[in-house]
Parts: sequence; C-alpha cells; structure tokens
Amino acid sequence: MLSAINVCLELDGNSSTTSTILSEKVSSLPKEIFDFSYPEIQEALLTLLGNENSFQSHVQLTQGYCLDFEILMDTNRKIALTSTEANQLKGDPNLKRIAVLCPPSTAFYNPSRHPKGRLAMKIRHLNQLGYQVILVSYKEFQKLEKEEAVLFFKRQIFLAENI
Repeated sequence: MLSAINVCLELDGNSSTTSTILSEKVSSLPKEIFDFSYPEIQEALLTLLGNENSFQSHVQLTQGYCLDFEILMDTNRKIALTSTEANQLKGDPNLKRIAVLCPPSTAFYNPSRHPKGRLAMKIRHLNQLGYQVILVSYKEFQKLEKEEAVLFFKRQIFLAENI
C-alpha cells in the first residue's frame, strides 16, 4: 500500500525525493514466474507484427507494475520496433509505448466495463509514463476468431484515433 502511495506521489510530482527514470524497466521476467500466460493474445500479436521480437511479454517496470505485453512503436506508429532498435532509441521522447493488460473481470465495474481500484490507478500511472493502455478481457478475447483478434489489435495499435 505504501509503495503505491509513493508511486502516486512521484508521478504527480509531489514527492520530496527524486527517483530514477520512472519508466525504466526492471527486466523482462521469466515466464515460469507467472502462473498464467495468454497464448491467443501472443499469437494475434505475432500474426499482426510479424516478429516475436516486436513485443515483449511480462515486462516489470521499476514502479512494481507488470505489463502483460509491451509494444514499442516508431513516432509515426507505422512499425513496431524490435528490442534492439528500441534500446538504441531508449531516450527518445517520441518513442510510442503500448501496454497490453489482461485484467480479471473483477477489476471492472459491471456491466460498464469501467476499470476500478488498482486497475484504474495503474492505467493512470501508465498513461503518465507515456504508455497507451490497451485492455483485453481474456475470456472475451478467447471467443474471437483469429482474424477478428488480429483486427482488434490492428485497430487499437495502428489507427491514429487511438493516439
């Protein structure tokens, strides 16, 4: 709880201590740590982006937040960058960051699907860190055909209206 308050203070600029770069990643965590993966989402992203190096799964940020998937895009949002290309542009403020989150259905107010509690705070913080957040209801996503799943991500990632 206190760490969440500290992150809120840092991101709102009210902290008396200066932190390191807020959007710095701790690591890409090994998949064995997680008790659940999202193979359908990973397959849809792979089909859309064409390269498994164009996105990372289970990325841990220094603030303690974990992203299910992270995609880094060029300034014009035309292509997804590989991790090597993204490392070369690490300090570039025009680098577009996309966080794909797969929260449980309990993280939403029903039936509106509006995020509540910690998820709402996480989205707010990720937006302040420069991420566009894409929320995916995994149960609903599993019901989609492969083409529909790819189209869903294509709309969310590449269309200019979502910037």
